[in-house]
Amino acid sequence: MWIGATDKVDSSDPRFAEFSADTVRLILQSHALLVSTGSANQLEASSGKFVPYGPGTEIHVLLGRFGLTASGDCKCNSRAALMDANGCDWCEANIDEIVGWLRESAAERGLPFLDAAGRMLVRRAIANARRKEAARVAQEASDRPHVHAQP
Repeated sequence: MWIGATDKVDSSDPRFAEFSADTVRLILQSHALLVSTGSANQLEASSGKFVPYGPGTEIHVLLGRFGLTASGDCKCNSRAALMDANGCDWCEANIDEIVGWLRESAAERGLPFLDAAGRMLVRRAIANARRKEAARVAQEASDRPHVHAQP
């Protein structure tokens, strides 16, 4: 789901149909904050659209490598959005809850699940998100004009 920086959105927007009320509120608050601060971190400069990133996005990427994608009736997308919005520190502090989500999703799909593997997956997603965020920050710093002090 893409939300443009200039989009007027509210909780009745059909793009939010798959999300819980709490997640919609969090998405709308994040949208308002990013737009009001002009944050470039999640706005694609050329299109002005949100570019999802964070531990939730990274876990989707990792699971996608195994052919596992969100189905229309699962909570995967709303949970990934919650992970992205709350960030890496929150995900680390709530790893047991996230592993529980993975276990629940695996059971719904009839797939085997090991908590240890789930923890490794969540930790890898967090590490990937942190690495990409550090690269983004470094890129932004290098893109800024350098001001040299005059003697």
